[in-house]
Amino acid sequence: MTPRPCTSLPRLPYNAYYGGVVSFTREQYRNINGNSNLFFGWGGEDDDLKTRVTSKGYSLVRYPKMIGRYDTVSHSRDRGNGDNPQRFNLIRTSQYRQDKEGLSTAKYRVTEIIESQLYTKIKVFINMAEILQASKRFLL
Repeated sequence: MTPRPCTSLPRLPYNAYYGGVVSFTREQYRNINGNSNLFFGWGGEDDDLKTRVTSKGYSLVRYPKMIGRYDTVSHSRDRGNGDNPQRFNLIRTSQYRQDKEGLSTAKYRVTEIIESQLYTKIKVFINMAEILQASKRFLL
């Protein structure tokens, strides 16, 4: 039986949506200074990342479903992961913060490394209070 091409496009929450599955070369990720460290709670981190990508001149590419696709597992919001009250301020200041905080200022401690045949799981400890204290100037 020959597989039939999938012709339906994924539904995006909004046209400028950027999130889900993204990939970078090491050089690209370093150039955008990685992800922000300031997003705790739900919301905004994908929009912040998109700003980091586009402000450095990179294009966003959505491949056709026959080339690259994935499905989202239906799930409800994690308990204890409420809305990030700073998300709109952080999104508004994305480009300003980009070269000042991110990959270059990440603080974490590796607590465990688990090697498997197909992947390596690295567990880290992140001190949210320490990160937010060091980044007060970016928060209202």
